[in-house]
Order: sequence, then structure tokens, then C-alpha cells
Amino acid sequence: MAARDECIDALYEQVRREVPITRTAYGNSLYGWEIEPVMIDGERIGVFIRRGTEVHIHLAADKALMHARRVIRQHIASNLKALGHLTTRSTSDPKAIRFLRRLGFYRVGEDGTLSVFRLDTLKIQ
Repeated sequence: MAARDECIDALYEQVRREVPITRTAYGNSLYGWEIEPVMIDGERIGVFIRRGTEVHIHLAADKALMHARRVIRQHIASNLKALGHLTTRSTSDPKAIRFLRRLGFYRVGEDGTLSVFRLDTLKIQ
């Protein structure tokens, strides 16, 4: 349980300035999600979460560019192969949308203020 809590703490640190929610409420909102640390050479550089086909990866800003392809292969490609397709939700941040499109995600709808994206084929190998 400690590893899960550490991952939730890391996720919360990334969103707490943008999302008006307490750490406890944020942790409770992740009930039912699979939460895995993203490890590179023994160091946690991020967190991967999944519930059903919905996935999210959060990487430390200073590690993201250097390790993005490796993390995508480890987490996105393996889950895509196992599940057949993946989904994610994103704000309208142009950088996030460009990143999703480079991977092969395409917009399929909206969920409140977030856009919903689907991935059938990964563009980056």
C-alpha cells in the first residue's frame, strides 16, 4: 500500500495547483484505478494509471523527454496489445493534444470540460 500512496502523492503534486481538491479526496477519486510506478534504472520517474481502457501517464518534467519512448513501449504498447484499444481524457492544452496525436490518439468526444481520445494503433514504436 505504501507504494500506491507514494504514487498518489506524486500525482497529487502535479495536479494540486490546477485542481481544487484535497489530497484525501484525490486519493479517494483513484479508487478502482490500477496505479503503477514508472521505473527507470531503479528510480521512479512517474506514474502510470489505468481503469479499464482509460490510461494516463504522468512523468517528472525533467525526465519526460529522455524516457518518453521507453515508457510508451513499456506501458502504452503492452496495454494496447492486451486490450485492443485505449482511451484517455485531456484538457484543451495544445501541447498535450499534439503529444496524444503523435502517439495515434484521436478525439472521439467530450466528458464535461475534457476531450476524450481513443488509440487503436500506436504510431511510435
